[in-house]
Amino acid sequence: MIITPKNKNRIDSSILKKIKRGSRVLACGVGDGSEVQYLRLKKINAYGIDPSRIKKNQIKKIEKYIQRTEMSSKIFGKLKFDFIYAFEVIEHVGCKEFGTFIKKDFLKQRKFFLKACIKKLNKNGLAFITTLNKNFLIDIGHRHRYHLPGRIFSFFFKNIGLSFPFMKNNFLMNYKDIRIILNSMNSKELNFKYKFLDMSNYSSITRKKNHNIFSYLIKIYLKIANKKIFRETFFNPLIGIEIKKK
Repeated sequence: MIITPKNKNRIDSSILKKIKRGSRVLACGVGDGSEVQYLRLKKINAYGIDPSRIKKNQIKKIEKYIQRTEMSSKIFGKLKFDFIYAFEVIEHVGCKEFGTFIKKDFLKQRKFFLKACIKKLNKNGLAFITTLNKNFLIDIGHRHRYHLPGRIFSFFFKNIGLSFPFMKNNFLMNYKDIRIILNSMNSKELNFKYKFLDMSNYSSITRKKNHNIFSYLIKIYLKIANKKIFRETFFNPLIGIEIKKK
């Protein structure tokens, strides 16, 4: 059975343009495994991990390429990858049951996640990580139930939350948080460089099927928010990081 992945638009626009046929790719947070199946049909040597949501009855033909585990340098043995990606995954790392309530050591776990991604890259390999900006008030995708206004808001709006960046229980990250973690990891052992990306055409928000006035307004807003002067401020809802192994 072939299952169309929910992330198809993001894979087509953000992943397939960056990799060649035959490349070894690791997808983090693959859920039902359909992303791995889809990439393999595209002649990509794809593997996937997910710590909690893999449904084995849906991935029998490709289950040897998927592991139900957290990210670590030990997954898939000695295999290394040309490309690793994680769409809105890192904000759930270090949270209870990979949800939205953080553990005490959540930053340590996120550092471990990023370090493992880099260790599993081949030389000149790339990691593509996306997440939502903690400093942007509206979170399209998560409920923020760690504060009273968020609980009230989530009662009326499904999967839309209010992100209060000043609250310690906020599970999201901002540009500063990510920069601090990555800068603290850079060493001769890992030897990598990173950059923040222009996310104005990221299809998680600008979906092709939403050809209406609202979607065009979002596209215009994202183009403005991703100008260098605004990219790392509270105007920009998205964060994209590209990490290259030297």
